[in-house]
Amino acid sequence: MHVVTISPHFAVIKPITDENSYKTALARLNAIFGVSEDHPDFNESQILFDLVWCYEQRKNEFKDEDIDPVEFVKVYMENRELKQKDLAKMLGISTARFSEFLNRKTDMTFKLAKKLHEAIGVPAEAILKNYHKK
Repeated sequence: MHVVTISPHFAVIKPITDENSYKTALARLNAIFGVSEDHPDFNESQILFDLVWCYEQRKNEFKDEDIDPVEFVKVYMENRELKQKDLAKMLGISTARFSEFLNRKTDMTFKLAKKLHEAIGVPAEAILKNYHKK
């Protein structure tokens, strides 16, 4: 017989079905975002991130050709009150490299497009197709 134990640190997670539940989940995610893997809230942060991401995808269905990857990233950061250094850290790149991306001063690489897709959900194809260096 298998016994499932739930950590006392693990909050009850409910589906995101409307703007109120979205805001609640986002507030909790912002409070615990970036905790280390050994932190009691790590698993919760991963699950909430996936739930929030899926809700945003359903809510904001769009076509790849409509996406300006730089604007997408800026809105993402603004909605989550993230600074450039926060997202650069999430992506595993330097703040300077991320700033070059936001200011369109660098060429887009497949590696960066993949990191952006995996970290925040911007479609990699849209990044590669719609990103234009100044």
